[in-house]
Amino acid sequence: MASPPNNWLLVDTKILVVDDNDDNRTLFETILNSQGANVAVASDGKAGQEIAMNERFDLIIMDVQMPVCDGYEATVSLRANGCDVPI
Repeated sequence: MASPPNNWLLVDTKILVVDDNDDNRTLFETILNSQGANVAVASDGKAGQEIAMNERFDLIIMDVQMPVCDGYEATVSLRANGCDVPI
């Protein structure tokens, strides 16, 4: 793979996007990837927690209202388990 352009803002940044809306996840992923970020996605708070506890991220973008586990619950759980990543 070729080196990324110098104007990419998020090169080597790992971001987790947690959102139950497919279109929102795709939009975030497309925009963030276009800036050089490495993006992982989850469709609910529970899945997002599992991913966040097993991988290191620089940033987590978390929807508030989701099925299974909402963004507030997921954030509280992540913080209680030592996750200090900006959410």
